[in-house]
Amino acid sequence: MCIRDSRYAGKKQEAFYKMTLKQVEIHLILNRIGAIRSHDINSAIADMPLYLNAFMDIPLDQLIAVYTFDELLAVLNKTIYKEVFQSYDLHEEALDYTALETELQRSYFRHVFCTIDQLFHGKTKKDLHTIVATSVELSNITKLYRLKKFYHESEANIRHALIDYPSRLSRKVMEDMIAAPDAKALLAILADSAYKIFADDDDYVYIEYYADKITYRVAKRFMYFSSVAPLVFSAYQQLLNLEVNNLITLIEGVRYGIPSDEVQSMLIY
Repeated sequence: MCIRDSRYAGKKQEAFYKMTLKQVEIHLILNRIGAIRSHDINSAIADMPLYLNAFMDIPLDQLIAVYTFDELLAVLNKTIYKEVFQSYDLHEEALDYTALETELQRSYFRHVFCTIDQLFHGKTKKDLHTIVATSVELSNITKLYRLKKFYHESEANIRHALIDYPSRLSRKVMEDMIAAPDAKALLAILADSAYKIFADDDDYVYIEYYADKITYRVAKRFMYFSSVAPLVFSAYQQLLNLEVNNLITLIEGVRYGIPSDEVQSMLIY
């Protein structure tokens, strides 16, 4: 989690370093909702990282005692997630779980950018915006591709699924991709954009690989050339996540008997 490294930062920037835990909070909230809906509360207790309680804005000792949606909403009432849940009825049988997760992610990134704007200035602020916005945009592109390729979703549903923040791609390029008739047409648009790396001579199966590769290059550049602690921290966090993904790829490769050279070609380094 890198959270132990934050003790070396000044008190003023503590809120920024704690942002990495917001994704953990979202994961725990969604897990709790799933456990309540499936009436399988006790199985989720073992997964609660109580050792992080001192660093979280959500009191985990209270979250672990939640058995109903009303109790959950009471715990979240004083957090940044309160506003999100005002638009959803958790008791509803046909709850749109995916839409709720997307809205929680939007809330997270609003909070990230707001925290950056409050704590940093000049080039540091600009570079932090770049590293976070690039991550959001690559996630959007990957999601957009999947929705086109596998689900053939409507333009309205695709727009609702994306996290809308200023990025390298212009509004026109994003709109063109959303309006693309299929995944192949979407990739043709990407091939003529700032993300030319997505164009592949053989096929387009590895879009997630290319997204991770770009993330790696951006993070590596900041790790090598920046001496600003928040930037190095953010880059390190992204590289750590990619390292975990590499380990998962290696484990799955061994498990399913995939040739070592093929597994190696899927690693990000």
